[in-house]
Amino acid sequence: IGFELLAHTDEDEFADKAAVQEIREQGYVVQLNALNLSNRNPLYRGWDDEASLLGSPELGWGKLIDQGADLVQTDWPSLLRDYRAQRELPAVFPRDALVQP
Repeated sequence: IGFELLAHTDEDEFADKAAVQEIREQGYVVQLNALNLSNRNPLYRGWDDEASLLGSPELGWGKLIDQGADLVQTDWPSLLRDYRAQRELPAVFPRDALVQP
């Protein structure tokens, strides 16, 4: 069980890393969103796919991961996977943890 947290600006309640950590400490999964909406409203502080692809992964996905995201929603999952591997981060869901039919 988990939550998708939104923080459009640095002033939003869930923009605080301590607030994200508190939710994780309660045993919940935290999802932060890197999608770019057509209305241009940031879903999480502007740390999004566009920042990751046009700038650097550290400016988008890296900040979301460092903020405490267990899951990052993206339109570019293979590039995010490669970035996570470059940072030597463990797989979110290791293959041996998946239920086999």
